[in-house]
Amino acid sequence: MNHRTIIATILILALAGGIAFAMWQTNDQADNGRSLPSPEDVQEDSEEPITEADERNRNNGDSSEQEDSDTSSNDSSDSDNRQIVIPTMTNWSWDNDNNAATIRAYVDGVSSGTCRVVLEKSGYTSIAREAPLALQGSIYVCQGFNIEGSAFPAGGQWSVYVEFSSDTHKGSSIVETLNVNL
Repeated sequence: MNHRTIIATILILALAGGIAFAMWQTNDQADNGRSLPSPEDVQEDSEEPITEADERNRNNGDSSEQEDSDTSSNDSSDSDNRQIVIPTMTNWSWDNDNNAATIRAYVDGVSSGTCRVVLEKSGYTSIAREAPLALQGSIYVCQGFNIEGSAFPAGGQWSVYVEFSSDTHKGSSIVETLNVNL
């Protein structure tokens, strides 16, 4: 290739790049000219006003049905002004040697109160046991739950969680699954 051909090729590529850039900028500016409706505009057009609960649901990805049930179930508990603490289960297992369920949990931020373990299986009566909170090392733990096999009317999968209650605090752990081998 000679020197003129190379320069001509570079100029053509530069011109093509310039045209592409100009078209991209024009499209970008046209896109920016469009505006989405503001929340106020959307609210004016809707039949019902957007509530604070609706806004929380939209931000959290929750359904309105869940919010409605959460609100109705918490109405009475919110009035007692107790702070929420979440018990943490550290062990939920079936001890084949002793034919018993073993559940261990601790509660951060409190130094007295009552723990209650609840085991549930559809079609059966719930099993519940209580134990006081006690200092173990540097943390406060539920004094432990060993539930004998004879307390279970059936084997299989049981839901298990720990509730905590005191004059100043309350809360419930997440629900876990315990396999009961009778």
